[in-house]
Amino acid sequence: MNQDYENFKLSDYNKNHKKCLSIANYIIKATNDYNDLQTSFENFVFMTTKRLQKIMFFSDVVYMLEHNGESMFDESYYAWPGGPAIITIYNEFLEGPDLNMRIQPHNYEGLPELTDEITSVIDTVLETTNKVGTATLVAESQKLKPWQVAYKKAEIKNSLIEPISKESIYNFYKEKYVPYVQSEEEKAN
Repeated sequence: MNQDYENFKLSDYNKNHKKCLSIANYIIKATNDYNDLQTSFENFVFMTTKRLQKIMFFSDVVYMLEHNGESMFDESYYAWPGGPAIITIYNEFLEGPDLNMRIQPHNYEGLPELTDEITSVIDTVLETTNKVGTATLVAESQKLKPWQVAYKKAEIKNSLIEPISKESIYNFYKEKYVPYVQSEEEKAN
């Protein structure tokens, strides 16, 4: 394993990790609740660490677009082969699904409650992404030009921890169509 990644894994959890973990837990619980309502296995959503990363990323993109570049959390994104990733969340849920093919939320004390604004954005993204495979979400996240630039830098440096600035993510998407964002007209209705 790359030495930079090992150093990151051991030293870079920060005070904002709890909010990020609350968001991950919310997504996992909402997906598990969705799966509990399914009558057909074909509609079941397989939550993996990679899928969790993509749902968190697209939820944050929508939130940034609705809040002039402000992110839902302060954790950084890094250029990984599967698109932008939050290393601390990847590490947290690395063990994968249980025997019921589910990733379970982590029940730590003192996790912050999420605002209705945050859960509303996540719910909207989940509604759309529950119908989309993980490979499609990965491919969509890899269209992000700042990820492409950072990933090339990481390849040149033989590193897995090349950061992607949230400002560059926001600037890229505010110029593009994002299918998970409601227009002002839709919000008014």
